[in-house]
Amino acid sequence: MRVASGTSPDLLESTWLPELQANTRLLFLIYLCDVGQTPVSPLRPMSPASLTHITNKTSAVRGTAKMDSHCSNFEDRLGPPIAMASLYLENPLEPTLASFSTAKRVEITSLWVYSAYRHLGIASAVMAQMEKRAAALGALYTTCNMPVLTEGRLKALAALGYKEFRPREHRYRRSVALGAGLPADAATVAAFFEKKLTTVSHRADA
Repeated sequence: MRVASGTSPDLLESTWLPELQANTRLLFLIYLCDVGQTPVSPLRPMSPASLTHITNKTSAVRGTAKMDSHCSNFEDRLGPPIAMASLYLENPLEPTLASFSTAKRVEITSLWVYSAYRHLGIASAVMAQMEKRAAALGALYTTCNMPVLTEGRLKALAALGYKEFRPREHRYRRSVALGAGLPADAATVAAFFEKKLTTVSHRADA
């Protein structure tokens, strides 16, 4: 998944792992169905897509190879994950995107779906689940950013209730755009979105 998504080893080691250790980034892997349910065929739309939070409770590192005891055989039962996403709680360089401790803002980031499972409603379902989990943490807003070239995704975000809240800017490196399969000549410009959340009182994994 790291190679297919274009995520560099340097990014994982220098940024993601310290954030996971500090619990400022929560990493999720997405499978085709809930635990104990019959796997859903990838050839028909799924609603909703199911999320599994990968974590080792005996370690400070989230996203390690070990999993919770109740999901230790996920890949044996469901196969490998088909997508991933993160909740980013604190970003001192970009507090308008992620500043949970002071402004209750959480960024939905690193959302990526294998190409074979796209156009099935999975990304929208993941966004909804990320919002639910962020609200359960106490967040008031979720944010995200996206290349402006992905016009279809920008419209999809608007349909989910997201609005641009700050000026667009050059943000992405050409190498990152190429790794994501986007045209490098214009995919460096980002649009920034936010959505006000509805307060929830139930568990995020309910």
